[in-house]
Amino acid sequence: MTRRNKNITGKEDTMKKKICSLLLALLMLVTMLPVTTMATASNDYTQWRQSDSEWNQEEAWPASQYPNASMRWMRQAGCLVTSVAMLLRHYNVVVTSDVNAFNPWICNNALKAAGAFTSGADMYWDGVRKAYPGFVYKGSATYSKATLASLYSQGYACIVGVNGNGHYVAVKYADSSGATIMDPGWGYTSLSSFSSVNTIYYYSATPTAHTCDKGSYVYYWDAHPHYKCYQCSICGKIWADKTETTLLSSCDECRPGKPALLNMQSTYEAGTPVTFAWNSTANTTHYNFWLYRLNSDSEWSLVDRIDRAQSGLSKTLEEGNYKAQLLSYNSALWESDNSDWVHTYGDDCFFTVIKSEIASGTCGENLTWAFENGVLTIDGEGSMMDYDADDAPWKDYRGDITSVVIKSGATTIGNSAFKGCNNIINVTVPETVTSIGTNAFTNCTSLTDVYYGGTEAQWGSVDIGSSGNDPLRSATIHFTEPEPQPPVESSGTIAIQSVRVQPGKAVTVRLDLSANKGISNMRLQLSYPDGFTLENIQKGDALSTLFFTPPGKLTANPVNFVWDGTDADTSEGCILELTFRVADTVSPGDYKIHMSYQKGDVLDNDLEDIDLTLQDGAVTVAQFTYGDVNDDGVINMKDLGALRKYFAGGYDADKFVMEAADVNGDGVVNMKDLGILRRYLAGGYDINLGK
Repeated sequence: MTRRNKNITGKEDTMKKKICSLLLALLMLVTMLPVTTMATASNDYTQWRQSDSEWNQEEAWPASQYPNASMRWMRQAGCLVTSVAMLLRHYNVVVTSDVNAFNPWICNNALKAAGAFTSGADMYWDGVRKAYPGFVYKGSATYSKATLASLYSQGYACIVGVNGNGHYVAVKYADSSGATIMDPGWGYTSLSSFSSVNTIYYYSATPTAHTCDKGSYVYYWDAHPHYKCYQCSICGKIWADKTETTLLSSCDECRPGKPALLNMQSTYEAGTPVTFAWNSTANTTHYNFWLYRLNSDSEWSLVDRIDRAQSGLSKTLEEGNYKAQLLSYNSALWESDNSDWVHTYGDDCFFTVIKSEIASGTCGENLTWAFENGVLTIDGEGSMMDYDADDAPWKDYRGDITSVVIKSGATTIGNSAFKGCNNIINVTVPETVTSIGTNAFTNCTSLTDVYYGGTEAQWGSVDIGSSGNDPLRSATIHFTEPEPQPPVESSGTIAIQSVRVQPGKAVTVRLDLSANKGISNMRLQLSYPDGFTLENIQKGDALSTLFFTPPGKLTANPVNFVWDGTDADTSEGCILELTFRVADTVSPGDYKIHMSYQKGDVLDNDLEDIDLTLQDGAVTVAQFTYGDVNDDGVINMKDLGALRKYFAGGYDADKFVMEAADVNGDGVVNMKDLGILRRYLAGGYDINLGK
């Protein structure tokens, strides 16, 4: 990761051997200066050049400080830092139009002060965030038009290495047809101007927050082009509004009645509570709080909804892009047809939740490592370095590593690589690994499972160091591609029921057996997601002639269930009912309940292996409100009418939430729910929905 390409330096060294020092000096003067004229800095950051007269002769790194730097002037090697400065302005991480307040030279000094450069004056790609926390390095990729367009469309700020990564340019815009660039060298606007286009380095850029309405209401419109600042026609203050809707000419302060979130930040760190507070407005009785998260399809998905919420509520959120909104319902005002409440929406407020700092580095000529949230990931191709007992690059995290994932392409695991990592539980090893070094897993006392990407025969050919790898040898090896087995007789299907539940609630999941041709002995293993607690196990009616042994501890995950007998049982139906408690911290989404069994665990009356088809189920964790049958955010007569039509057989059940129709929360939708909802709407009854 360099501020200038190391290959250029290598070439210079070669030339030094072939030509005289005078010719070398002349060559550097001609070839290393991107622009031969000394331009003057512009307030337009897109026109910045490393050769601008304000800084072109500045020592980016003095010889006393960086003795190994061969080229120390901004005009010689300032292309990368100039590209970084351009993007900091382009993405509003730094907000100013004053060239004296921020420019490439000021940026360079800030990076030096933050320790973003090596002793050889190379720049750490991830070093920028040390000086500018809103600009975080995410990775690199081999250049192609499609790759660059994809990264740009995802909102990443991109720097492209050209001419063999000997020069760097900033991307202004990119799509499938090409890119518009900001070139700190020659001022080119297209990548086609260069002899080669090599590598994309991309960053997440969080814009600096701007405030409107005298600093009371905060909107982050620079990150979201559908928002724009306007001047209030009444008070003259600057405020923000949506560009795609009818423009209102006055700000919130001069247009009372519109709720707004107050004092929000642009970014929060994962695990840190986010507080939502709002202003008081006229003619309203309560607010509903809506929180959305941008999903993988670039669509906003509702992740939380709180009716009649109070200002100051706090939530801890996982990484992602979010928007929050307030919705006010006014019970005193009605629409002309008296069909629904008059509702007023507050402006969307956008923010981002980011992960904590990720530790990373290299562990081979073409291998990299990254540690985050207990997982150590090895990526790349080729051999891993060999280490002594205490010099592995992740040594500072040995006690925190619980899982190691080595991706396909790595060919060796080095000596003493994971020695002393006594909390590693599982390791993923690809089929490309051919040898594992001596003492690689010494003292990995918690290791229980190895997930291997090849067959059992391939694993047998891996050269495992003779000493220090006992934990590896005693672990259970799971083969992604098992050896082919002779077919066995199919003997039915076990399917896990898919259900829905609210966070913080309990839910019962059925396991049903069908097409059973006769089972005499069976052991099933079942695993479930984090945040789920197994509270109860109830044996079903099927397989009743077999002796059932439940797990010794409900806290185990995975858990084992055993049936055995002297005669085969051919019954069908429910074999188990499992009750899970879902923690209130579990985010909305689908969570897999998984079943498995090993060879020799399902037998017929002759103790021969038989085959079962296993169908996993899912628990959908979703927010809903008991009684809000049509899921429109309010409980009213529409919900009562929908429930009545459902019982009469004249209503499409797909149009409302069945869980919400279970008004008393007893797990069944029946006439009790209709009666309870009627009393709730009438008032005067002691009714608690969901109980």
